[in-house]
Parts: sequence; structure tokens; C-alpha cells
Amino acid sequence: MSATSGLPRLILTKSLCSEITDSFYRAECYSNIAVTKFNSSLCELIYGQLSMDNCYQRIAINTKNESLCDRIVYWEYRDNCYLSVAGAKKDSEICNRIQKNEIRKACLKKFIEINPSSS
Repeated sequence: MSATSGLPRLILTKSLCSEITDSFYRAECYSNIAVTKFNSSLCELIYGQLSMDNCYQRIAINTKNESLCDRIVYWEYRDNCYLSVAGAKKDSEICNRIQKNEIRKACLKKFIEINPSSS
């Protein structure tokens, strides 16, 4: 028997999140549901571009879906999203979508180090 077995479990829902008045905690609530349910449409309910970008990035990495990285506004988050998804999918082509040259080179270098015979 676990220590929390006698306690009711709080199930996060979209309507519960909307009742949270603090914008930071409301964003965290929506983000946690979005990531848990792999539902990127919930990221759109988050106020604040960085929080929204972080939501898209987390889902993209967890689902290995680089198209979600396209929705990220801040290039740093977008580039890191592509970098992470490329590694997760083991797909060097995704590296070419990275905007910053140094990050793109580092991404491609990972694949050369993993598979030196393909260079």
C-alpha cells in the first residue's frame, strides 16, 4: 500500500487549469496536460511565448515530431527542438532545419561521430 493510496488523486483538466489565477502556474498546468496527453493544441492556451514554445518543444521531443518545432517562435528554442528531435529520431536531415550555423554543424557532427563510414 502506497503512502498516497488513501488520498484522492487530482486529475488535471483544461477547465481546472483555467481556474488558476497565477499566469505562471496556469501555463504550467496547461503545459503538463499537453505533454502528458501529447496534445499540442493545449500549448496555444498558454500565455507567454517562451512558455508556449517550451510546451511545443517538450511535445515535439517526446513524440519525435519535428513539425511541432516549426510552431516555435524563438529561434533558440526552435533550434534546440530540431537538435533534440534529430537525435531522438536518429535523422540527420532534421539538422538542416536548424537556423544557427554552429548548432547545425554540431548536430550534423553527432551523426558523423555515430556513423563515421557514411561521411
